[in-house]
Amino acid sequence: MQLLIHPFFSVDYAKQFIFWNMADINWNAVYGFWLVGKHGSFASAARALPRGSVQALHKRVRELEAKDNLGLGLLRSRGMKGVRLTEAGKRLYEHLDLVFRDFDRLTADLRGETSGKLEVAVTSFVANAYMGKLIVAFSAQCPDVSLHLSVCESPEVTAFVENGRVDVGICSTLSAPPGTVALVACPMLFQLLVPADRNYPRRFTSWREVVQFPLILPEKTSALRQAFDALVAKEGLTSMIQIKADLTTPELSLEAARAGLGLAIVAIGPQFPRNPAGIMRLKPPPGLPLLNLSILYGENDYIPKYVNTFIQTAISVMSRRRPGDRPRDV
Repeated sequence: MQLLIHPFFSVDYAKQFIFWNMADINWNAVYGFWLVGKHGSFASAARALPRGSVQALHKRVRELEAKDNLGLGLLRSRGMKGVRLTEAGKRLYEHLDLVFRDFDRLTADLRGETSGKLEVAVTSFVANAYMGKLIVAFSAQCPDVSLHLSVCESPEVTAFVENGRVDVGICSTLSAPPGTVALVACPMLFQLLVPADRNYPRRFTSWREVVQFPLILPEKTSALRQAFDALVAKEGLTSMIQIKADLTTPELSLEAARAGLGLAIVAIGPQFPRNPAGIMRLKPPPGLPLLNLSILYGENDYIPKYVNTFIQTAISVMSRRRPGDRPRDV
């Protein structure tokens, strides 16, 4: 079958036309093409199949492209290191992804299976503060699930969830991206860290007082940094800021403050020291918005039992606050 789309045909009509006329399509070939597009290479796609081979996948995709099937070129290049999709290939992959990406998990759940692959993306803060306990608690409930963890910045976490590259993302975000669900796991706790042996106030009542000192801030892509930048811009304080460091973790900010680089603004997790030597932990002035650590997943994604177990376990682990973690307001 050769598909020719008239320029006046709508995209919806074209999609219907494809599926009305695909009775003779080799669905193994369709699935093979989707795997190649998902994994980015024939070799990686072959490893995802129990008895797959690079040669068999090459054959399947060529069959799909043949004139008696789609009659479309789907791959622009087929190099050893990866593939590039044509525009037709990209559009076909996008539609097939909606069909196939949840199929394996759905069938596993219908069979009552407790094994599978769980893809999770988190920020470095979540990884350092919570993932250790979360992995232990989840593995005890689902020992046959393989967990694949990516640690990246908040924009990447939300993008991975939005694009379906991971099952679950955990980060702090000012708003949930379109097409996702955000479940609040716990509110973020922010504090100021100042060296105890230097000339710093023991209380700050305004952000104007804070920005009089050199600052150690979170990385620019973090929700806390974005909220801080918006706050000082609103109050007309941006020109007064002297940034000494942009650091990725509260622990690094603690060491920088202890070394005398400046005043650190940090998010406090359960692993953060309660009484770090040589440092005062102070309550920040009012003005920062309430930010939460949220668990994100696709709004229209099928959620198998083991993914739901992970989500519920994450909420349970992250909602526990260690006693004594309130900031001092001396």
